Amino acid sequence: MGTMAGLRLRLGLLLLGLASVAGNGHFKYAMIAYEQMGMNEVHFTIMSVWRRSYSGFTFPAANPMFITGFKTPEFTVMNHSQFLNLHILSENNSTTTEYGDWVKGVTTVSYHFPGPGTYDAKLTGCCQDGADTNFEVSVTVELTGDGMRSFSPYLAVLPEVHATHGSMFSAAAIHPSGMLDPVMKMNPMHPSYRFMIDTSASGVSIDMNTGVVMVGETAMPGQYWTNISAVVMKYDDDLCSMGCMTMAKSSVLFKLIIGPPDGSRPMVEIEGGRELPGSMDKEFAFRTGFPIEIEIKVMEGAHIDGSMAGLSDNSRFPAGMTASLAMEGDETYIKVRWNKPCVGQARAALYCFQVMEISPQLMGNATTQRCIHVMILEDEAPQFQPLEYMDTEVNKNLTWIMGRKRTVKISVMDMAMQDTVDRISLLPNTSLPFGSSLDSAVLQGNTGYRLFMWTPMAATGGGHYQLCFEAADLPGLTYENCRIGARTEIMCIGINVVACRYAVRPRESLNDVASLFNTDWVQLWALNPDINVPDSEVGYNHDLEYKGATLNTGHMYRVESGDYIMAVAHKFGATVRQILFLNANLIDMSEDTPLQVGEMLCIIPNSCIRD
Repeated sequence: MGTMAGLRLRLGLLLLGLASVAGNGHFKYAMIAYEQMGMNEVHFTIMSVWRRSYSGFTFPAANPMFITGFKTPEFTVMNHSQFLNLHILSENNSTTTEYGDWVKGVTTVSYHFPGPGTYDAKLTGCCQDGADTNFEVSVTVELTGDGMRSFSPYLAVLPEVHATHGSMFSAAAIHPSGMLDPVMKMNPMHPSYRFMIDTSASGVSIDMNTGVVMVGETAMPGQYWTNISAVVMKYDDDLCSMGCMTMAKSSVLFKLIIGPPDGSRPMVEIEGGRELPGSMDKEFAFRTGFPIEIEIKVMEGAHIDGSMAGLSDNSRFPAGMTASLAMEGDETYIKVRWNKPCVGQARAALYCFQVMEISPQLMGNATTQRCIHVMILEDEAPQFQPLEYMDTEVNKNLTWIMGRKRTVKISVMDMAMQDTVDRISLLPNTSLPFGSSLDSAVLQGNTGYRLFMWTPMAATGGGHYQLCFEAADLPGLTYENCRIGARTEIMCIGINVVACRYAVRPRESLNDVASLFNTDWVQLWALNPDINVPDSEVGYNHDLEYKGATLNTGHMYRVESGDYIMAVAHKFGATVRQILFLNANLIDMSEDTPLQVGEMLCIIPNSCIRD
C-alpha cells in the first residue's frame, strides 16, 4: 500500500467567484500535474483558485490555508484522501469587480507507489463557481520501472479564458520542473503531447498535436466549464519512431467565456520572438549569463478612451523571473524579466496572460489568452557558420585548381545575441600556405568573419592544406559566479589542390605556363589537344567575365605495386625533384619509400632521356 507523504504546499489560483453552498460555489479552477522523483516516488502539483469571499475562509489566512467547502475538496490517490492545504501565491480582496475576488495557491503532494504501473489520482469537491455541481480534475501516473523519470505536463491555462467567435488560444504545456524538452514544442512531426478537450460549448475544438483551441463561428456566447488534458508522447524506439502515447496525463478545469466580437476589446502585441506555427503564441531563446527582458505592448480597443487595464496570468517561472504590468508615459506594457540566469540554470519557462478592461463601462472586455515560451539555454562559444565561397555555402573540404584565385569567408555567430565575438584567430600550429593571405577579423557584436585568399601556384598540385581557426567570445566579467571566462570553438578546413590541372591567368601564354612547370610549350600543347592555335593567348581576354582555359600540365599515373619515387622518375624519364614538384603530397617522403598502390601521381614524361 502506498502512503501519502508529507503534503507540501504551494498552490496557485486566479479567477472570479460566488459562495460555497449549493448554487453558490467557490471553486474557480484547478490543474494537476506530476513528476517522478525516485523509483516509485511521485510529486503532484495542484494549482487551484477559489473565491476569496467564501464565508468559510478567514483572512488574513494562515499560510498554508485549509480549503473548506460545501463538500470539502479532497485529493485522492489509491483510496488515500487528503484535504487541501493551500500555499497562497496571490489574492485579491476586491468584491466590487468581477476580477477582484479570488485566492490562488499551490499544493504539492508526495506519494510513494507500491511499484511500476498506471495509477489515477483526482481532486474532487463541491461546488463549482456559480453552480451547485461537483467538480473533478484528474491526473494519470505511469511508472515504467525502467529508471526513466516520467511526468505529465504543467498546463498553463488561465482560470478564465475569454474568447470570441473565430478566435484561438493555446493550452500551453511545459515540464513541471521546466526541463528543456528534447522534442521541441509545436513541432508537427514530433509533438510533445496529445491534447483533448471536453466542453459543453458548441463549435469549440482542439488541435491534438499543438493544443491550439479554436472557437468557431457557430459557438454560442456563454460561460462553459471546460476540461483540457494532455498526454505525454514518446519517440524512443523503433516501435515509436512516429510517436506513441504514454499513459501519463495532466488535466486542467477552467471556465471558457465566449462573447461576440467586439472592437472595444483591448489588444496586445508581443515584441520580438518567433511565432509558433498555427497559434498566436511566440517562442524566445536566451542564454545563461545575460539579462532577459520581453515586452508585451498593451493597446486599447477601438472604442476605449483612457480606460484601465488589468492583468490575468498563469506562469511557470524559475525563481528570479517576474512579470508585471508597467506604465511608460502613455504606453502600457507587460514586462517579463530575469536579471541574471546563471550557468547551470538552463531551463524552459512559460507565461500565459490576458488583459482585461476594468473600467466600469467596459467590464468584461478582455483579450484571448496568449502565451510566450522561453527557452533559457546554456551559454556556448561562438559557432562557425557554413563557409561562404563564390557566394555559395560549401562544406569544410574545398577543392581548388592551381592558377585560380579563390576567396573563402570564415564566419562565426554567437547564439547569445547580447554576447560579443572577441576574436577569430589561426591556431598556433597552423601555417598559411605560401602566397596566401588572411584579412584581419571584422567583429560586429555577436558576429564576425575573416577572408582567406589564395591563388595556388605550381608546386602545390596534389597537396592538402589544413587551416584551423579558433573563435572566442568576450570573457565573462559582468556576472560574477554566473559567466566566468571565455568560451572557444575550433573549426578546421581542408583545401585539396588538384594535381596536373592549371587555370590560365590573365595575359598568360602556353610558354608562360610551361615555364612554371619546368617544361616546354610543345609538351604542354601535346597534353592539351583541344588547343588549335598554340601561339595565341589562352588566358583571359578583354571580357573580364571570361575565365581562362584550364590546362592539363601532365599525365596522371596510377601507382603499381613496388613503385617508389625514384623508380617512377626513372620509368618516365623524369627526375625525383620534378616528381616532388608536381606532387606536393609527396614532399616529405624519401625517394626510396614505397608508394601506396592505386595512388594517382602527376607525371610529365620525357622520352628523350628515357632509358
